[in-house]
Amino acid sequence: MGSDDSKALKAFERAIAGGMRTPATLGSAAKLAFSLGDLQKAAKYGEDLAKLSPDNVDTWRQLAKVYQLDNDPDGHERALEEILRVVPDDPTAHLTMARMAQRTDRLVKALHHYERMFGDDGKKTPTGLGDDDLKAGRTEYSNLFKDLAIEKKGFDGDVNKVVGQVRLVARKVFEKQLKAHKGLSGSLTLVLKTSKSGLVDEVTIDKDSLKDSSVVASVIGNFRRSHVSGGAKRYVIEMSFE
Repeated sequence: MGSDDSKALKAFERAIAGGMRTPATLGSAAKLAFSLGDLQKAAKYGEDLAKLSPDNVDTWRQLAKVYQLDNDPDGHERALEEILRVVPDDPTAHLTMARMAQRTDRLVKALHHYERMFGDDGKKTPTGLGDDDLKAGRTEYSNLFKDLAIEKKGFDGDVNKVVGQVRLVARKVFEKQLKAHKGLSGSLTLVLKTSKSGLVDEVTIDKDSLKDSSVVASVIGNFRRSHVSGGAKRYVIEMSFE
């Protein structure tokens, strides 16, 4: 079987070299290279195929597998991002991205992908995940909530009250981080935008001298779930941690 696949791959490669760079020839070459364990060729032909058909989600899913097996996290993440560009609610891509982000201490990004799967309160059930992944993903999301001291229902009140409550829970996370990182200190400058109803539509970090992803994710996660009375406004908020 391997010999037949190798011969078939060479035939497709000759066709491609001769100018037949079609989705059929490139796709076949990519699949044959993958089956033969030639991950570099599988990636090359897969990327060429993606240029011809950038919205073909199956191409990006195959490339994600190739880069994962090839221990190429940058390529893997890029392919996953393309999957989500084409299919924004793909639960497998979100779960994989959440786990990758958490392993690399990008907790705001991890939180975002878990939210897309399970909702702000963790009650949403995504379709398309196996039972094991669904259960594990929920547990991971729940544990992240606990680690970041995120209140699922958020806080409610005027801006001073909400900021005070968010600062209080973020302080608990900071103190925990301080035990592991002696001398940790710094400040955050955030821009908060609320809707007419007071829901927090957007939270962005303008300045960050603290450089601690746990505290930042705690602040952003809690603000995003909060309600600030006063209608649609833009707030600039300073938080210091020492």
